[in-house]
Amino acid sequence: MYKGAIFFDYDGTLTDETCHIYSPTDKTNLALEKLRAAGYATFLTTGRMKAMTTLVSGKFTGLVTSNGAYAEVEGKTISNVSIPVDVISKAVEYMNRENIYYALENQICGYSNGIKNEKFLNMLDHFKLARSLFKPHTPGMDTGSVNQLIVSYDSEAVIEKMIEEFKDTLSIKKHRYFLSADINDINTSKADGVKAVLDHLHIPKENSYAFGDGDNDFTMLSAVGHGIAMGDHAKSLESVCEYVTKTVKQDGIFYALSEHYKLI
Repeated sequence: MYKGAIFFDYDGTLTDETCHIYSPTDKTNLALEKLRAAGYATFLTTGRMKAMTTLVSGKFTGLVTSNGAYAEVEGKTISNVSIPVDVISKAVEYMNRENIYYALENQICGYSNGIKNEKFLNMLDHFKLARSLFKPHTPGMDTGSVNQLIVSYDSEAVIEKMIEEFKDTLSIKKHRYFLSADINDINTSKADGVKAVLDHLHIPKENSYAFGDGDNDFTMLSAVGHGIAMGDHAKSLESVCEYVTKTVKQDGIFYALSEHYKLI
């Protein structure tokens, strides 16, 4: 049905908050339109939960959200992975003790101990995440299944200590330009969502492409046939990408697809 699939990270790839670019540029939108017209499936592949993608989700064939914990194709859920309840309970107890502000996210909303904390709210504002999506959380509250946590903290030492404490059960990926991080089950990554999509659509790996910029994109770029790093990217991606394109501000996605890969 599709010639191939192209996966796009959100923050730092489709947008760049460091340059105050909070929505895809005109040329990026044009690239997405041309890809669909040429017969390619396109997927937003992000650390955000689904409710945080409404401004751009209509531009894509499907979604991979919460760093691979959830995936859908043409509106149909094909994967939905939760963090074990006992792991969540231990993490919440630890974070409350260590003054780490968190949100337990499903695909609709997040439950947070930081609703009134300035640093947590600053994190939401930094990434243009709607405060209305977050509700108060207290230990012992039943929030249902949790796909992912996002956290804010006071220093690198705080999160490094948590990374070590939960190294056997949780994957903690720090954001590059803010004291915050995404937290997933240790066995979940963007690669899982990508593979679920490729299997569902019967698209061979060699016909898949992915654009990313951060450490949490490492597995995604490894899972496709053609991994592309944005001009401003984490050093870890250099070992898995086959091409480095221009920055978001320089319309790196359009440039790579039109000039280098000639897909559009």
